[in-house]
Amino acid sequence: MTTTAVLVMVVSLLVVWGGLALSIWRLRRDTRQDADADADADADADADAGAGADAGTPGPSAPPPGGAPQP
Repeated sequence: MTTTAVLVMVVSLLVVWGGLALSIWRLRRDTRQDADADADADADADADAGAGADAGTPGPSAPPPGGAPQP
């Protein structure tokens, strides 16, 4: 094999692996940013709903613990 062919193969492998690494890095970064944005939105929604110390207690529209009363 000639030197040119070896160089072309090495460069093409570097381009392929570099592109793969770049795409994985970008996907992971976007996913992490989306997760952070979702967590911020959930925290804002909880704050707007008044969730605090009583976050575990059911609200007035929740059915009783045994289920809805039967007639």
